[in-house]
Amino acid sequence: ATPCVGQTTSPAALIRAMHDATRQLSYDGVFVYQSGRHLDTMRLVHHNDSGTEKERLISLSGPAREVIRDGTLVTCLFADDQAAMVEKNTPRELVGINLSAPIETLKTSYRFSLEKADRVAGRSAHVVSVQPLNADRYAYRLWIDEEFKLLLKSVILDRSGQPLEQVQFTAIAVLDDVPEHLLQPE
Repeated sequence: ATPCVGQTTSPAALIRAMHDATRQLSYDGVFVYQSGRHLDTMRLVHHNDSGTEKERLISLSGPAREVIRDGTLVTCLFADDQAAMVEKNTPRELVGINLSAPIETLKTSYRFSLEKADRVAGRSAHVVSVQPLNADRYAYRLWIDEEFKLLLKSVILDRSGQPLEQVQFTAIAVLDDVPEHLLQPE
């Protein structure tokens, strides 16, 4: 895998690079998702196959469930009742704001700044603060991998700066290729 190179140190450039890396790179990682007191552990396998994104999201805690995405086709599998749901859908953002929108449109609602660098999942990360310009929006903090520009952690903050929701990788590997069996449901 080739890291995203260049001096990408402005918040806007980092977010653009993160958006591209998330879709273009192949990777396999384990992350925790926390909302309030609820905590889930998930595994995410992502592969870009000549421009078509393939993804497998596996729940590692609680009831067994998987989400398989092949391009725009999304299949949800639930082992406890053998149910499956299939639909065509656009990929959901890992972060609550629409980061797939051009950064220029987000600048009308948010102020972006860089904070002190940090580490997540053993990797060096840039930290981007995303502050709302209006009181009716949430604030965010994004930890973006310095080498590959992947999103390693995101936190949604309430008005008092307390975390409402967090997503954080505990391990992640960028891969040159993803074996097909890692993208198949169990």
